[in-house]
Amino acid sequence: MTWRDGVEYWRARARRGDGDIIEDAARITSFYEALLRHNPDLDSQMPPALVSELGMAQ
Repeated sequence: MTWRDGVEYWRARARRGDGDIIEDAARITSFYEALLRHNPDLDSQMPPALVSELGMAQ
């Protein structure tokens, strides 16, 4: 999963609104903190451990 895919994943999940809003907010925050920390090219691959940690289904 690329960082760009991750952004789209969280956008779609937020639009659906079918999850636990508090848990989703915490995961979205963690995702964007990681994005800022890694400062990647959006088309580069995300660390697999982060994808797993955030429960992002591919």
